[in-house]
Amino acid sequence: MEKSGIGDKTCVPRAMMAVPVEKGIAAAKKETEEVIFGAIEEVLEKSGMKSKDIRILVVNSSVFNPVPSWSAMIVNRFKLRHDVLSYNLGGMGCSAGVIAIDVAKQLLQ
Repeated sequence: MEKSGIGDKTCVPRAMMAVPVEKGIAAAKKETEEVIFGAIEEVLEKSGMKSKDIRILVVNSSVFNPVPSWSAMIVNRFKLRHDVLSYNLGGMGCSAGVIAIDVAKQLLQ
């Protein structure tokens, strides 16, 4: 570890630090849930919004696209409205980021 350049302030997914390294869909799903759900919880807390205030959800994941989709997991985890407009963009590579922004822009207009 000392010679690798990894130090106390290095951020690495837990699965990569495990011995042996945790591979597979379960580890990838857990890591992604921590990031996505954590980010949503932080935004809701800082903004003072409630999950029921969300009317549009656009999710983009270029590489890891499990079933059920990330948008479905978010809707269920945060108990979003039954009529939320939910879009799950996946498997389109890096271009999906730009497409996701355009989809959100079109829906907001």
